[in-house]
Amino acid sequence: MEEKNRKLGGCYVLLLAGGSGTRFWPYSRRDLPKQFLPLLAEESLLQQTYLRALQLAPADHIYLLTDVYYAEKIKEQLPSLPAENIILEPANKDTAPCLALAASMIVQQDQDAMLLVLPSDHFISDNRSFQKTVEKAMQAAKGGAMVTIGIQPNFPNSAYGYIEKGAEAGEDIFTLQRFVEKPCRKDAEFMLAQGNYLWNSGIYITLAKSLLQAVSVYLPAFDYLLQRWQPIENKEDALWKEEYHLAPAISIDYGIMEKNKNAFVIPASFAWDDLGGFEALAKYLPKDIEGNCLDGGDWLGIDCQNCLISSDEGLVAAMGLQDLLIIRRGDIVLVAPRAKNQEIKKLVMRLKNLADGKYL
Repeated sequence: MEEKNRKLGGCYVLLLAGGSGTRFWPYSRRDLPKQFLPLLAEESLLQQTYLRALQLAPADHIYLLTDVYYAEKIKEQLPSLPAENIILEPANKDTAPCLALAASMIVQQDQDAMLLVLPSDHFISDNRSFQKTVEKAMQAAKGGAMVTIGIQPNFPNSAYGYIEKGAEAGEDIFTLQRFVEKPCRKDAEFMLAQGNYLWNSGIYITLAKSLLQAVSVYLPAFDYLLQRWQPIENKEDALWKEEYHLAPAISIDYGIMEKNKNAFVIPASFAWDDLGGFEALAKYLPKDIEGNCLDGGDWLGIDCQNCLISSDEGLVAAMGLQDLLIIRRGDIVLVAPRAKNQEIKKLVMRLKNLADGKYL
């Protein structure tokens, strides 16, 4: 383990685990969002990501950034992660502030720390290819560049963000032209046809000091706060806890990466999926002869085609249905067209005003 960490040049892994996973409701609930669920494996997505991180860095070089609400769940699922490496955000300010905060803590102990930022709710099946891509990105970042990993699209997915590649800067290394928010279907088809767009994986590689330098240039208001908070010696009782709400709410994509002239994107050599909804999950589920995807529970269907059925108990029986989601979790039953699986978060927004939010 230590030998591998030296090979990667003092790697520190930052796990992002604050998402709510609303598009996976009711699988994903307020008390148990997507990253804590055992999707496609015995371990939760968070645990899978942590095990992947341990192949690159020892446990004391792994930090986890999350909402204060999930503190106990994190400790329960990752008992070997040092408690002092869990950074609990008092407010959700998107990725740029929390990553810069973590970088400022890490650089106090290691001026040459190399950061690998990993979302904790993505599915990666080929860890060896993942590690090879990360190693390549770290080599590119050693000179001060900030690097992200893009995924080669194979269909026009309007549920993902995209990265436009610029000029080639090395073997399979490209300048980063711009980020594109989740496009409409027509725009996704255009970008796929163009061939110079990648899906945005949310994975970043950079020296901690490079990230902090970029913050000073592109986010000076937050840099001012970081300087006020130095040195951050006690994560549980510090000025940053009191003033974090003053930080700008902005992603590292738009706050730093897109503005930075020394930023690159590397196409991934590994299979990746962010499991952003039930349609993403359906690709991995067994199907019956009528194309119905089955994910737990008993199922009896007559003249039903291309439905996705899941129940945590009991029987789901149906007749004459096509292209539906039929999901049962505890006291909730969800029925919706599969084509609207990305819109489930609209239901979740309305749940806040129903039964005092008990179904969130």
